[in-house]
Amino acid sequence: MLQKSILALSLLICSSVFASLGDDESSIQKDNTRLGGTHIKKQVQQQLFSVHELQSDNGATIKEYVSPQGKVFAVTWKGPLMPDLNQLLGQYFQPYVDTLKADGKRHHGVVHVEQPNFVVHSSGRLRAFSGLAYLPQALPQGVKIEDLQ
Repeated sequence: MLQKSILALSLLICSSVFASLGDDESSIQKDNTRLGGTHIKKQVQQQLFSVHELQSDNGATIKEYVSPQGKVFAVTWKGPLMPDLNQLLGQYFQPYVDTLKADGKRHHGVVHVEQPNFVVHSSGRLRAFSGLAYLPQALPQGVKIEDLQ
């Protein structure tokens, strides 16, 4: 039941559109236009990757991590509403949902899905959602998961 609730929330609560894992960096500007908030780009970690931070008017923050090759390799979120995980995860959304269905566990607001080609950690309760999704094989050399905050 909780899995269905999480899925419904991810599909319905937030109508903003973001770049998906594996998308090109060029898609981020369209995301910011749709989000209607502010956009800040930062170079970090000795040029190992850049971070595009998108902040919406409702207080949500989405960070999209981009490799030197221009691909989104990770996304984090934090805010009062759950973002549209279908859009954030892109091609990895259906395998994410399938994994949740297959494990049959109740997650009580915390979800950890670890597959060889993608990882999603998400948690939340009313007005306090956060998460991280990344592609292990696409992490730039020298980047650690702890660097993605």
